[in-house]
Amino acid sequence: MEKIAVASDLPIAALASSFDMYYEAQLEDCDPDKNVVVVGGTNGASWLMNPAVEEFRKKGYCTLNFDHRAHGRSSVSPGELTAELLGEDAAVIIRRVFGGKQVHLVGWSLGGAILYYLGIEHPQLIRSITMSGMTSCFGSILADGNCDHSFDFTKWFFSRDFMLRLLGTELSGRAASAAINMHPTDANMYFWRALTPSTMVRTPPTWGRWRKDYYHEAIRQIKVPVLLLGGEHDALIGYNEASMREDVERVAGPAEFIIFPGFSHFIFFEEYGGERGADLISSAVNDFHAKHFS
Repeated sequence: MEKIAVASDLPIAALASSFDMYYEAQLEDCDPDKNVVVVGGTNGASWLMNPAVEEFRKKGYCTLNFDHRAHGRSSVSPGELTAELLGEDAAVIIRRVFGGKQVHLVGWSLGGAILYYLGIEHPQLIRSITMSGMTSCFGSILADGNCDHSFDFTKWFFSRDFMLRLLGTELSGRAASAAINMHPTDANMYFWRALTPSTMVRTPPTWGRWRKDYYHEAIRQIKVPVLLLGGEHDALIGYNEASMREDVERVAGPAEFIIFPGFSHFIFFEEYGGERGADLISSAVNDFHAKHFS
């Protein structure tokens, strides 16, 4: 905890707190050697990831998904949030459910940052990493391959306490549709409509606490297979071919990336062109695992 506090420039008292974690572990009627953990993103409750979990179950995976502290059905704990803190929470529940078995990680958005943290700090838990809508720079890169630290209006807008409280859940969703080409389908809008104001304003500050340059270098330690996924419109928030390719070249293990045309950052919940994003992601992950673990 002290290491996380120092890295985040926060006092330990701002982080340390106990809470009750809600999780769902489905360990029956599945291949015990195919264990996948689905990790949600900013503000995301575990049940939002159910379509992806269902697809993994159809492919024979044992699954675990859970609510981060102060998210979904986990208890509302006091204190600040960081990707590292949420990563330590994830490590605890993974050990509890799967014991000493290594797991495949699949994360969305902020969940991807948590996966990178786990891959660096808890490599003994990890068999592979797949993330959608995230790179080590938490956004765009420069022509020389380094992280871009210029002002990002979109991330600034969606992480302002006063702005989020003013817009509320419905208008925040409409703003996301306009700013990052999120398809305003019922599934996507339900992501916003199901939020609580307390969660909306607490989690986005984690974005600014992510140590871009540190993790951009630290991912060189990751030796397990890594698959980076993104929707075409993820490029609007910096998760584009350039940033994905840079991460693929940096990690020590085998890595590749796939960009799905027409989809946005919210690909896990979207349907586009007659296809469900959850289906595309689970199939890509299954194919990737078959390539490296068959």
